Amino acid sequence: MAGLQEYKCPCCGGAIAFDSKIQKMKCPYCDTEFEMDALKGYDAELQNEQTDDMEWDTSAGSEWQEGETDGLRTYVCKSCGGEIVGDANMAATSCPFCDNPIVMMGQFAGALKPDLVIPFKLDKKGSKRRIEETSDRKTSSAKDFQGSESY
Repeated sequence: MAGLQEYKCPCCGGAIAFDSKIQKMKCPYCDTEFEMDALKGYDAELQNEQTDDMEWDTSAGSEWQEGETDGLRTYVCKSCGGEIVGDANMAATSCPFCDNPIVMMGQFAGALKPDLVIPFKLDKKGSKRRIEETSDRKTSSAKDFQGSESY
């Protein structure tokens, strides 16, 4: 069985594929077109390059400072198992790893008391009477239900 050959776009780094309409390799991200001979040449040049040591100075892996984790909560994505970090106000998001929509059930559970209740301007009898008055006519529109007073 022959090995697979994957080509990356030299311009943007995206995976390129063969476009049967133009009979060339084409990058779907930057729309650059390549002949197969040119790609083989790029591939040969990349084989001769030295690899990077990939050693960077970072502070990754250090301990959290005091107060940095206050109010943070962690959740586990049920689709991919990735860890999702959010604050106490986050109720819905998407997983940064698999883009699956996530809803934090129970985040805002409980009975919330409203600050105030605004009553209706018409009571039940008044609204029924208004509907009966307008339904006696053959046609009605939204204007029929609106009175001269503003709601």
